Amino acid sequence: MSSHSAILRTATGYSLIELLVAVSLSAIVMGMAVPRLPRLYGQYELSNAAHQIAADLVRVRTKAIGQSSRYRIVFNSAGYQILVDDGTSFVDDGSVVPLPAGTVIPSLPEPLTFSAIGLLTSAATITVSAASASKQVSINELGRVTVQ
Repeated sequence: MSSHSAILRTATGYSLIELLVAVSLSAIVMGMAVPRLPRLYGQYELSNAAHQIAADLVRVRTKAIGQSSRYRIVFNSAGYQILVDDGTSFVDDGSVVPLPAGTVIPSLPEPLTFSAIGLLTSAATITVSAASASKQVSINELGRVTVQ
């Protein structure tokens, strides 16, 4: 019993050397990881922008079908605007959508117009870029959206 209590008394904490080694290893790992964070953040923003466009394409198609009205998406380099057909022309439906910071649409596609039954006149591909990378969002005439 006495040898057991002696073991418990000696194992009560960490030594100064153990703490210094742990802090040093943590500092080395952080030193290697921190310079890579901006690049990882850029990739996250690019992926976020591509999936945001894809989700909005599906949403606008669904609105066109649900409201039996034509909808149009007009792109600019920093985002896009959603328009609805009021019978005589396309008017803003209140949805101006900016892209996440650091992402752009370098080559602007023609406006996409969904019919009242959710069809497009032609397939389209929207390229989104951030830093030196890019992703493509494609939509076919039937409204199937893919992100590559």
